[in-house]
Amino acid sequence: MPPCYRCAMARTDVDGAPVLENSRALAPWLALACAAGLFGCEGDLPGERRVTLTGRGPGNVPTPLVWVAAQDGDGAFMPLTSEDGVYSFEARTGRYTLAFVCDAGRSPYGEVIYATVDELPKVDVPCRETRDREGQHRWTGRWTGIAKNALVQVVFASSSDGASAAIPNAAMDGYEASLRADTYDLAAVARTPGQPPNVIVMQDLVVGGDGKTDLDFGAGVLTVARPIAMAEAPGAAALAMGNTVITPRGGLLDLPSDNNDPARPPTSIHAVPPAALPAGATQELWAQLAPSATAVQQVQRTFGEPVIAPVVFPPPFSATVTAASRSPLRVRSTFSPYPRVLFYQLIITGTDLNRLAWIVNASAGSRPGRTELELPELANLPGWKSAYELNGETLTHVQSIAITSSRALAPVLHGTQPTTINAETTFSLTLGALPGR
Repeated sequence: MPPCYRCAMARTDVDGAPVLENSRALAPWLALACAAGLFGCEGDLPGERRVTLTGRGPGNVPTPLVWVAAQDGDGAFMPLTSEDGVYSFEARTGRYTLAFVCDAGRSPYGEVIYATVDELPKVDVPCRETRDREGQHRWTGRWTGIAKNALVQVVFASSSDGASAAIPNAAMDGYEASLRADTYDLAAVARTPGQPPNVIVMQDLVVGGDGKTDLDFGAGVLTVARPIAMAEAPGAAALAMGNTVITPRGGLLDLPSDNNDPARPPTSIHAVPPAALPAGATQELWAQLAPSATAVQQVQRTFGEPVIAPVVFPPPFSATVTAASRSPLRVRSTFSPYPRVLFYQLIITGTDLNRLAWIVNASAGSRPGRTELELPELANLPGWKSAYELNGETLTHVQSIAITSSRALAPVLHGTQPTTINAETTFSLTLGALPGR
């Protein structure tokens, strides 16, 4: 299964400096004035280095986050506030750091992003309460045309709220889901032992109240086997692969290969004939190599017809995890530079679901030559709470990841699904733990 990853403009500067509203029109004059020394010029032109962060609540509506801070270059962190969920600041050095906390009910998290303005001028943060059922409608359906022992997965996706899985209901040979008023894609797969998976993809399902959509797999599409070649033999490493059908609105329907037994590595994936998919839908091969219990190398690549190019796994990535500080606990990952890296990622999780998980991302351009990634010192900033800190007693996993991609930073970091053929992203992960844990 592939790993899971994620505007109006406010005019408030964190340092109180004025912003020229029509900076692009004034740019030639400003450049000449700088060269002539008519006034002090530091960094890039005013107004050209603005960064905007937008918190996204249910329905993709801008929603304030519980805590946000920003740093220009290597300067001091400064808190940002917003009443409408849109935060904006000037990064005059061209490099910046954003830190924020999303209180998403059962899955609260904090995130740090090191990037350049050229790479990522706008940041969207999905922060949706997973338990919030207000304004949602009950949507149900029965399935027919399949055997009783078939396993069925049903996924809905809207442009506003992303993808959500329906809950199977064996008593009614069907499913039920809670959906907000919106327009959805629906994707479903039925897996019957000894038969190829049977897939249904629907578009433009309008939900405005309680309703139902029945699924007749007798009219579904059977997948076909697409052979997958490896550029190099996996050897003794565990190999898994599959296909993800991506609907136009971002629904993800996973079709893992049948043979994910290490003794019998898979040689093909289940694929939907492209002519049977609606316009805008894509398919993405994923192949995962696990040379050890603490290392994973993965490739994700969209594909079409007629053949799928051999899979080339990314180089292994190794990192050493230490504590940058113990009170409060801050985790640091140290590593060697990774070839063609798009960004590095540090994911810190634990067993206490009431404490935040933290994600730290650093683009290749934001920290050239730096070979460490850590959770910065944030505890002394206004608005910070001890509940945002890592709990050393329950911290269990520290993942250090190097990501490469044929795509730009923004869509990969935001989790925007690819829509073109042969878009490839790779992940090389190492799992670590703090010394003494």
